[in-house]
Amino acid sequence: TGAKIADDAINSEHYTDGSIDTAHIGDSQVTSAKTSGVAGLTLIKTLTITSSTASATFQNGSDNVTFDSTFDTYFITGNDIEGTSDDDDMRVSFTDDTSSHSYDAAISRVTLGAVRSSSSVTSQDQASSGSATENIIAAAGANGSESSAFYGYIFNPAKSGREKHANFFSMTKVFDNTTRIQNHAIMISVGSNVPITGVRFNWNSGNFAKATIRLFGVNNG
Repeated sequence: TGAKIADDAINSEHYTDGSIDTAHIGDSQVTSAKTSGVAGLTLIKTLTITSSTASATFQNGSDNVTFDSTFDTYFITGNDIEGTSDDDDMRVSFTDDTSSHSYDAAISRVTLGAVRSSSSVTSQDQASSGSATENIIAAAGANGSESSAFYGYIFNPAKSGREKHANFFSMTKVFDNTTRIQNHAIMISVGSNVPITGVRFNWNSGNFAKATIRLFGVNNG
């Protein structure tokens, strides 16, 4: 009975191996701290867009977002991406500010890509530098069925003494009903000792109509 069991007296030696099942673990009780040293992904934040929205932003310390030295690598997925304007480009930008954030860190991009029509596949490689924004989804359609998707990694965003790099892979349903696949390598030019504190996605001319964008931290194990 409760009278015969002292408070805080049951130790792990009294449990049968394998006896603690999921029914006895509370929801959301296995935190990232409890999984330290276990390789895998930790979901940090999900942004779900269902109506016209100017941008999708993951900013360290804002709205329960961690984007700092907690993880060496961050993984981002974008699913069911659609803009409000046809033939529009979705862009990525970064900030190194700790307050009054301006997403204007200079970035350079090298892209390997291909466009597939109904009858052919055409190579489409690009390069650009010195811009504050870079396209990762280009000329996307917005007719209600032409959704796009992407995933990407951001490496060492807050690690002192390391350059900051990102890589995004995008699959775009283009406004003219072709399909574009692109692999973007991005260098973020803020200096090796300056941390990146946020990443933002927006469109060249319109807004997001819908999207689900998730930020994960990569546990190295």
